[in-house]
Amino acid sequence: MIVKKQKTVCVVCGKEKSGIPIREDFVIRLIRKLKGIFKLSTGNRLVVCNEHIEEAKKRRERFEKGLLTYAGIGAVLGIILILINILISFDIIRLLQSLLLLILLVIVMALLSLYQYFPAMATQPAILEEAVKKVTRVTKVKVTKTKKK
Repeated sequence: MIVKKQKTVCVVCGKEKSGIPIREDFVIRLIRKLKGIFKLSTGNRLVVCNEHIEEAKKRRERFEKGLLTYAGIGAVLGIILILINILISFDIIRLLQSLLLLILLVIVMALLSLYQYFPAMATQPAILEEAVKKVTRVTKVKVTKTKKK
């Protein structure tokens, strides 16, 4: 059996580089599964190279802020929708329709926020330690621990 080595590709620049791996969340797993179904999978391991760490942090923060903004807009619109239904006429059927519409609105807002999706970098100590070891081997930089005062 031949084992094929995975390439490490930076998610920011798209070049084959080593760096900090990204966290495999549900969006990344879904994309990998869809690519596997359509036989488009390249099997790359996704990382953020050292040159783009700050840019990756900014893009992730922008995604998280956008997610909160969309959630806030959806919540405000949903509350307004329910209040209008209650003020016009308190009908249980209309209220249930409003709640169903609110759920649909939340789903649409969540999908809109995924338009700006950017994966988070791995924060688990074992994964980071492994990534630092690989980077220091490649760049031959000596890493020393400093004592806290």
